[in-house]
Amino acid sequence: MKFIDLPIDEFLQKLSSTESVPSGGGVSALCGSMAASLDLMVVRLTLGKKKYKQYEMENTHIERGAQKILEGFKKLVDEDAEIFLPLSKCYALPEITPKQREYKKQEISRCSIDACSVPIKIIDLSEKCLKLTLRLEKTGTRLALSDVAIAALLLNTAVNSAWMNVLINMSSIENPEFVKFLQDEVLKKVEELSATSISIAERIEKEI
Repeated sequence: MKFIDLPIDEFLQKLSSTESVPSGGGVSALCGSMAASLDLMVVRLTLGKKKYKQYEMENTHIERGAQKILEGFKKLVDEDAEIFLPLSKCYALPEITPKQREYKKQEISRCSIDACSVPIKIIDLSEKCLKLTLRLEKTGTRLALSDVAIAALLLNTAVNSAWMNVLINMSSIENPEFVKFLQDEVLKKVEELSATSISIAERIEKEI
């Protein structure tokens, strides 16, 4: 059974156990999925209301986009677990001889690069979701404005949590070009998304 299909209590039990998965990466994706779900809730509470008729078409597009994003985040909860297992096995490789040590180092580097793929996907998907959250700040029902803020804060958690998973793998990566990409492009995106999400929450805090 997939982690995303588990009842909440069972998922939390597995998360709090000594098993290697699910872990922080899955939680990061789960935060994104909850943000997308809140966006869906807000837009569905708004659709069909006369007061927001002028935003009906835009909110319909937001609903479709948020649903697609939600499905993407749900897949990443389990994809993170799948991509982590090969890396965890690398640490059990023998390192008695110099040749074994070199092979182990290169395998850890290779699997660490692979392990960065899901956090990067989470960051990219969070960017798409945050654009919808930003639009809902204007087009969503005022009665659920606090939920828009919470969605933004969940996305802030998702991107920063994903970056933590990138960061812990980065020290084992032997590819300087890939490390530079992470430090320059990925980190910049994380900082921008974090600033945007916090600003949404701060504006709403002043309004409600």
